Amino acid sequence: MVLFGVRMTDPTLCDRLGGCVNVCPEGVWKWSAVLGRNLPVPVDQDRCIGCMKCVRICPHGIIKVGPAKI
Repeated sequence: MVLFGVRMTDPTLCDRLGGCVNVCPEGVWKWSAVLGRNLPVPVDQDRCIGCMKCVRICPHGIIKVGPAKI
């Protein structure tokens, strides 16, 4: 059961530091080609535990975590 949804609100603002990839304890974020750039993408959302570490580490505030839509 997916409890949380995680997304990047504006990939064009991502500076590709990869903090979200490195800090996620569940491996939700992976590198992937998006808009012609290699960007972190939440590919394993069903593993998200809602710890908000990715939200806190993002310098641009473009990562959002919330309840999954049922």
